[in-house]
Amino acid sequence: MPEAVSYEQIPGGQDVKPSASSRCGLLCCAACVIILVVILVLIWPAVWWQLTESNPPKNLRPKLVSFFEIENLTANMPPAPSNYPDVLRGYIWMDQAGYYGASQVPSASPDLVLSFGDPLHPLDTTTRSIRVNTTGPCWSWANNARAYLHVATDRASNFTYKFMWDESFSSAVIYSCTSTNGHESCRLNHGNGLLQLKLLIIRQSPAKDMCPPAPRATKADRASCAKFVRVTRLLFPGTSWTIPFLQFNYYVFQIAGDDGTPVEPYFTAYVDFAKSQCQPAAASAQGYGINCEGECLKNSSAFIAVRPGQ
Repeated sequence: MPEAVSYEQIPGGQDVKPSASSRCGLLCCAACVIILVVILVLIWPAVWWQLTESNPPKNLRPKLVSFFEIENLTANMPPAPSNYPDVLRGYIWMDQAGYYGASQVPSASPDLVLSFGDPLHPLDTTTRSIRVNTTGPCWSWANNARAYLHVATDRASNFTYKFMWDESFSSAVIYSCTSTNGHESCRLNHGNGLLQLKLLIIRQSPAKDMCPPAPRATKADRASCAKFVRVTRLLFPGTSWTIPFLQFNYYVFQIAGDDGTPVEPYFTAYVDFAKSQCQPAAASAQGYGINCEGECLKNSSAFIAVRPGQ
């Protein structure tokens, strides 16, 4: 619907319409806002990392984490129950960096694999919703300083993602939830201030004659074989309206079945990527209350956060 335009009144009752230059100025302002949002998306992750890593908050203490060999992921993470819908089964790798498939994400987080098998957050069959706690047993992280910071921050707010699936379990909108002092808050709009995001996950239907992809397949062809596409849409500040043409996708691959059997070639790609991200940082870990020794010091390890009492 066209935007209403107000006109100035001059003596004699004659309306004065905005000039072409005025309309051009409005359009330029709108374009500047969109450009500013894009710039924030591109540079904010790097700025946040520099600000926080250079002076890590002293009150963030994940306390307990468990390191393990990257190849032994499924022995350290519970699978989803066998009575869950197929879409929630298996172990899935979030290839945000575009290591194996295509990705439009400007800055990848240091998380690796998730499952929907957390016993504290079972599937609600009435609402078709399920949570994954990023500092629980079903979310793994690369072994590096950025991941230590993420885990410490997420644990301080008991951060979880809440997936709200449609009736056919073909897509879900993703809420970010925090819980402090017994009060929980879940938001569909992610981010703060001007930068607002909407997250979705959509199941794909890979072509059987094209998947698994050939060894020399392009990243786009590999992406078509992913189990999910994860979509990030930018919103106009303070609204739920998406900004046209500003959408960032990455692909999520199933790397193992419920019984831990690797699904190739995706499992090998995950292992190679996780090893490339493994940069143990004992001094940084100590700053977050993580005791980095033994398995942690290996260049082939990842970790999950362990709940107190486990």
